[in-house]
Amino acid sequence: MKKIALLVLILLYSMVSFAQKKQEKGIRFLHTAGQDIVDESGKKVFLKGVGLGNWLLPEGYMWKFGNLGDRPRKIEKVIADLIGKEKAALFWKTYRENYITEEDIKRIAELGFNSVRPALNSRLFLTEGENPVYVEEGFLLIDNLISWCKKYGIYVIIDMHGAPGGQTGANIDDSPNNIPELFIEKKYQDQLVDLWIKIAQRYKDEPAVAAYDLLNEPLPKGTGAADKYKHLLVPLYQRITSEIRKK
Repeated sequence: MKKIALLVLILLYSMVSFAQKKQEKGIRFLHTAGQDIVDESGKKVFLKGVGLGNWLLPEGYMWKFGNLGDRPRKIEKVIADLIGKEKAALFWKTYRENYITEEDIKRIAELGFNSVRPALNSRLFLTEGENPVYVEEGFLLIDNLISWCKKYGIYVIIDMHGAPGGQTGANIDDSPNNIPELFIEKKYQDQLVDLWIKIAQRYKDEPAVAAYDLLNEPLPKGTGAADKYKHLLVPLYQRITSEIRKK
């Protein structure tokens, strides 16, 4: 009986493993062919996506907090003032672990979408200050997301929504001083390049990672940032792209 039970367990495990591989079969590396996105077989792929906003970069307009909580660092202050720093840290860790789960990715696939775009805040991956260090929590969250997406045939577009120093000078990138310091301080550009290198190294062998959105909405015209710093944007894109392609 024990041998039969063991054989049944092995059979069940093999069936589950086969089913998982079959689900992941639709995920292949993508590349461009002219204006098209194609998979390894040359088949055109049309990405229909869902933005995973408010997860890794909480946005004030989604929380309806007004000017006092219009960006992550201000929202974090509201929470810390209410319950203290220690409980606030636990709150945010729990929030990030539960805001997007495997069930969400499964449902997104059921609705007919084939991609998601997580908006990253660099502070969740790289600390601020004079000697920044990498934060493993952010990478583990992306690891989990990618594993779920592979399971349900969903591609991931990694979006740098809040770059070190801020790329917009507004609330949408968690800018600390309402100026696009990414384009003012070279140290922030260096940090951004290094962070993208880290991301590329970690996910270069993941077919589910379809693309990198290097900077979300940089230098908006409405703030005056575009006129002042737009000459720095293309060189920064070229530098990041060059470094990523080395990996």
